[in-house]
Amino acid sequence: MKMKIFIGFLTATAVVSCALCFTACGNGSGNEGDKGHTHEYTQTVVAPTCTERGYTLHKCNDCDDSYKDGYVNALNHDLQHHAAQTATCKNFGWNEYDTCSRCGYTTYEEISKLNHTYSNYICTSCYCVDPSAPDSEGLEFALNNDGESYKLSGKGTASGDYLKIPAEYDGKPVTAVGEDAFEYERWNFIALYIPDSIIEIGEYAFCGNASLKSVFIPDSVTEIKADTFEDCSSLNYVSLGNNLTEIGQAAFLGTALENVIIPETVKVVDCLAFSGCENLMSVKIPAGVTRIGGGAFVGCEFILDENNKNFVIVDGVLFNSQKTELICYGGDKTRTEYTVPNGVTICNYAFAFAPLEKIIVSEGITAIDDGTFTACQSLKSITLPETLKSIGNSAFEGCSSIENLVIPDGVTSIGGDAFTGCSSLKTITFPSSLTKIGLYLFDMCGSLTEIIFKGTVEQWNEIEKPIAWAGTSDFIIRCIDGNVNS
Repeated sequence: MKMKIFIGFLTATAVVSCALCFTACGNGSGNEGDKGHTHEYTQTVVAPTCTERGYTLHKCNDCDDSYKDGYVNALNHDLQHHAAQTATCKNFGWNEYDTCSRCGYTTYEEISKLNHTYSNYICTSCYCVDPSAPDSEGLEFALNNDGESYKLSGKGTASGDYLKIPAEYDGKPVTAVGEDAFEYERWNFIALYIPDSIIEIGEYAFCGNASLKSVFIPDSVTEIKADTFEDCSSLNYVSLGNNLTEIGQAAFLGTALENVIIPETVKVVDCLAFSGCENLMSVKIPAGVTRIGGGAFVGCEFILDENNKNFVIVDGVLFNSQKTELICYGGDKTRTEYTVPNGVTICNYAFAFAPLEKIIVSEGITAIDDGTFTACQSLKSITLPETLKSIGNSAFEGCSSIENLVIPDGVTSIGGDAFTGCSSLKTITFPSSLTKIGLYLFDMCGSLTEIIFKGTVEQWNEIEKPIAWAGTSDFIIRCIDGNVNS
């Protein structure tokens, strides 16, 4: 009896097993005539997300049969906390918020910009000019070549705390601000209004206006030319127009900018454009930028748009996409030493204003171009490669902490002002290969006592040099067979 029950159990088990192994393929209706098959499953692992469980999906290759197993718990959000920022009339604000590092979850809620609060036609927060303010009177204008429009050419008798450029003069539109129009003008206006009739602002137009605090560039302006706002030492805010395509050389050099948003329309940021802006912590480089000049952002962190394939950032230093050109040293103020990679080309002004104390220029580099290390005031030691052939104009100008410098054998030319302002420089060694030096080489080098020249007096005298090559310094040139006075 027990044997019969056991055999019956085996038979039933076999039937159930066959039912599991063989099913109908096709439309799944189970109609008679459907051809049975053995399921062959493909496994797909679905990773867990912050809010959904992960699992393994098994799906038959021949029919729609599937099942899930291997469940993994949801990860939950990996929250990063962000501090609040108060809204102003310049910037949106937000309350404290969290974002997830793995997904798009955020509790961020934007707070709208505040309205301007004007006092005597100047906003007390952003220092913009009230559009309803009277135009500045007494300004000088010049008729443009087209005879149909004017450019603002100078201060004239104008005065006051703001400069509001009129959109029209003598019945014709004002379309430009002339070159040098207000360069180092001793008019202490703190606010500037540029109407949208202006389509061009000349080089040096507002250079050196030390009281100017904010600038709003209208959408009508497509280019900010060289040195336009250079040395506007109080300028801490600029709003750039949405049609801007180019920011010129040294356009905002030495300003007090704390933040800048470069519009997506910009294609070119020229050398030194934002260099020497000690309060500027970071800059985002938009996707459309195709050319960046040397030293354009020295001293601040670069944030490269993920869609910009023209540049790469290596250890906080900006290179071209092939890593063959070192364009700009970054803003890591804790780093004191840097080694320039082998064989790259160092762009003009690439290290200008960098806070480094020691730099090693690797072998394979043949030129130190104009202004490469200008104003590296903390620099105490620099090692130059034996492959070096030339040193450009102002290459080490303003390196006020360096005391001794050895120019390697093989260098044939040194440009003008190369060591101007190296006020701590005591000795420098020149190679016998030197054939040409430029003007004012050691101007304002009051500590310099000697040049050690690794050649003869005759070789020194044969070097091509202008009469004022030494600048204002007085020192001895020590050659291998005698001395020469500077």
